[in-house]
Amino acid sequence: SRIPSGLALPGGGIFFWWQAGALHELSLRYHVQDMPCVGASAGALAATLGATGVDMQRAFTKAESLAEEGGLWEKGAWGLCGVWGPIIRRWMEELLPADAHERCGGRVHIVVK
Repeated sequence: SRIPSGLALPGGGIFFWWQAGALHELSLRYHVQDMPCVGASAGALAATLGATGVDMQRAFTKAESLAEEGGLWEKGAWGLCGVWGPIIRRWMEELLPADAHERCGGRVHIVVK
């Protein structure tokens, strides 16, 4: 089968876990950590996690734990309002390896508009 030459992961917060699952499955067949990738918004998070080889099950478990700790499930539809940024920062800091910047350098491109 043809090896993908790169990955493009669009934004769309609700699709993040779909992207994470797709990256997990791709990593079982290809060396995703070596592929160039570009991501926007939620896709940028997925691209970074995939490029650094973070286990997506571990990412899910950590996200679930941070949501519980922050009481997000009890806050209703507006539960993320005002707290999303700090939660994502902590999540990424706990998941990413110390050399993430080296693993992503020149290969992972983040789109900001």
